Amino acid sequence: MISFNRKDYVDINEYCLAQEKYRVEFGWHIFLESQAKAIAEAYKGLKFIEVYAGTGYVAKLITEQMGNSNGSYLAYDNNGVINDWGYVKKHYDVINEDVLELDITQADVIVMCWPAYAEMDALTVVKNMRIGQVLLYQGEGYGGCTGCDEFHEYLESNFHEANPELLNTLNDLHVTWDGLHDRWFIYKKDKE
Repeated sequence: MISFNRKDYVDINEYCLAQEKYRVEFGWHIFLESQAKAIAEAYKGLKFIEVYAGTGYVAKLITEQMGNSNGSYLAYDNNGVINDWGYVKKHYDVINEDVLELDITQADVIVMCWPAYAEMDALTVVKNMRIGQVLLYQGEGYGGCTGCDEFHEYLESNFHEANPELLNTLNDLHVTWDGLHDRWFIYKKDKE
């Protein structure tokens, strides 16, 4: 994992401006084409649904890497691209629909990046998943600033870690902002 360090900038204001500029154009975490390629290759031909897709940047990169495989990718966000986070660019056709009302059981892979902290939404999504579905989760772990504690507890008791080779690749390539502790997690649901 690589971290952008505030000490690499002349002053803290320059660092904060760089981080804010990236966030409003792309999203909270730094996502690389090489990571998208690894995901597309590992889950070639499968159906993806991304929840809380924000600007659609993750969807854009993964679908570009999927090419002409028989897979599909749908991206949803409760607020669409124009939301409280001030996103300024739309990278993908993100569907503005309540993710808690979606039938996500038709997908093979659920992608969830940076779900809201201290809210039950992420927990509801994973409870709505069917046994055998894969969750690609990008965020912080238990006690962090993504997902409520109950979300992480549910993952621990109803899912198992999956695809360690892809997980290692994603985290080896992962770049994070100084002070953030996000990383990739890959889970497979094994009980209700």
